[in-house]
Amino acid sequence: MPVGSVAMAGDEPDPEAPYLAPPGTLWGWLGPEHGAAESIITLPDGYLVAGNQVNPDPEAPPPASWGVLIRLGLEAEVLAQTNYLAEEDHNWIRQVVATFRPDGSPAAFAFVGEKHVRTPDPVDPRAEWYVPWLWVARLTPGFETVWETSVGESSHQTEGWSLVWDGADLLAGGSDFPAPGMTSSAHEWLVRLSAGGVVTAQVAYGFDGDGGIRGVHRAQGGGYLLATTKGVLKVDTALEQEWRAADSPPAPGWLPDRFEAVAQGADGAIYAAGRRQAICEGGECSSDLVLVKLTPDGVTEWTVVVGLEGTEDHASDVVALEDGGCAVAGATSSFGHGGADAWVLRFSADGELLWDLPLGGPGHDSAHALTVAPDGALVMAGQAQVEGTRRWWVVKLSPEITAPVPVFAMDPESPVFRDEEVRFDASGSSAPGSTIRRIEWRFGDGTPAETGTNVVHAYHAKGRYEAVLTVENAEGVRRSVTNVVEVVPAAIQWQRFLGEQPADTVNSLVEAADGGLILTGKKADEFWVFKLDRRGRLVWEQLFPGGESGEGEGRVVIHGTDGGYVVTGSDFYHHSGWWRHDAWLMKLDEDGALAWPEVRTFGNLVRDEQGWCVAPMADGGYILAIDRYSPDGASHHPWLIKTDVNGVEEWNVEYDPGYSAQPVWVVGTPDGGFAFTTDAGVMPFPVVR
Repeated sequence: MPVGSVAMAGDEPDPEAPYLAPPGTLWGWLGPEHGAAESIITLPDGYLVAGNQVNPDPEAPPPASWGVLIRLGLEAEVLAQTNYLAEEDHNWIRQVVATFRPDGSPAAFAFVGEKHVRTPDPVDPRAEWYVPWLWVARLTPGFETVWETSVGESSHQTEGWSLVWDGADLLAGGSDFPAPGMTSSAHEWLVRLSAGGVVTAQVAYGFDGDGGIRGVHRAQGGGYLLATTKGVLKVDTALEQEWRAADSPPAPGWLPDRFEAVAQGADGAIYAAGRRQAICEGGECSSDLVLVKLTPDGVTEWTVVVGLEGTEDHASDVVALEDGGCAVAGATSSFGHGGADAWVLRFSADGELLWDLPLGGPGHDSAHALTVAPDGALVMAGQAQVEGTRRWWVVKLSPEITAPVPVFAMDPESPVFRDEEVRFDASGSSAPGSTIRRIEWRFGDGTPAETGTNVVHAYHAKGRYEAVLTVENAEGVRRSVTNVVEVVPAAIQWQRFLGEQPADTVNSLVEAADGGLILTGKKADEFWVFKLDRRGRLVWEQLFPGGESGEGEGRVVIHGTDGGYVVTGSDFYHHSGWWRHDAWLMKLDEDGALAWPEVRTFGNLVRDEQGWCVAPMADGGYILAIDRYSPDGASHHPWLIKTDVNGVEEWNVEYDPGYSAQPVWVVGTPDGGFAFTTDAGVMPFPVVR
């Protein structure tokens, strides 16, 4: 496709479609080859984009690189362009700015970068230096040069990174490397130029490895904000330093945050964006995107770091928005379409990441600059690697971006045990106005990410982990939510003291369907069934009074074969001078209500019968083991009752081994039978099938 290709969203698919009409955008534009767009500003009739091209032929005569300026219309049509290929020396443009007339039309353009300059060596006049110097030019709206100035000195390499109008003057930020090739450190360097291009002031601030002023912004109330490779700097109108902020390493072993851009909102809030990187030697060093918010006095309100360990992420530009938040442009290799992607992120005034949008294809793509269109949409400029060739790339995002809504649930809730399986659930997530395309989980323990609405994960070491759920909609817009998961070794998680009297007892428990507990016993001498949640908090309880005295006791609770919970035990009553028990069998639903029409009662007034244990049978019914006494109470035997799924008796049998025996436990067997054990006071321990 020729230089200056543009496609609108909805066009037919094209081999360059990932760049010409990315999801979540209105249009994309691909410009000159072998280069990248470095800066973009909004004009009444469109945009002015500045960048560079590089000659791919290393044997070609100079310049090996040259700056380019292109004016685009509101729909990315090329209105005008110029380049500096005719210059004899290598040159590079990094930022373009404009000043406007009262009617809103542009009055002049200016750019900053660097251009190679030849100077004699100050010590040996037979030698010369050929190094870049900071380069500033002022142009008419028709790209005619009004003046251009190179600023530096012999044996110094100077670079221009940022530019801002200072009334009719210009203020350029950059780097000054004394003795290039002999030292890698540089001064943060600020240069003021008059309306005629004459240097009227030069100030050097910090001296740092690869130091420099990457962004300049006019501060409210006067002075300037400087984004530097070592924090954010505020200087007054005389260029005297007032304060420096966010310049300390965030932790031992880390470099100071390196800021590439700074902006100030209408409320005075200052946003600076760049990269955070640990100290590393040899190999590739990873970095994260860092965004900091400062008060007008330089006090840090919050810092946000975005990126994954071992990957390359950074910010190149930041713009303050009318709602008090900001938008950031940069590049990411943590997320997206492979390789590196251009990256646009939207933050609230409180530092919440509202959404992010990776853009690009499988190659190395990046966003270098960001501006706000007349309709409020964000427009990004950078580079795309199309079939192996770097190209200018400009994209206009949709002004109506709606982020998905991630909803994070986990079962069990934190804290969890080491090696315990945890179910992570994103089923409550949604994508208003769109559909969910991808759900991704990162668990914070160094394991690979997993995708899917529901995933199961176990942590193998105790500690605190940040688990991140990211939901991406059909337009590629992403939003994340983070929960902290605390992992503990096997130990007491909680304990509860339940009941009202010393004699209150719990005899049996079973895990509920939702991970809580169903328990049975006696409370105030009444048959007691109750439910606790995962943290031991009471959910519901049921008390079932017995006969004349109202007494009773639950003995065993099990899962029902068709859901709910089946409980056995007995009541306690007085008859004909004797205290008697009847065996009870009941079923409760998840809410604690009786699931059968009534409590099933087994026994008579002559003998004492206590429900001792119950088990499910292969046919869905139950086998109930009752401790049954003789009429005179002299002996007792197991009484086995088979019921259907609703607790209705089908048959019963009394087991008489010839001596007193109490049932201890009963189980159903796969072949439809059952087995039980007794406490008969004899050896060996009897087991009956």
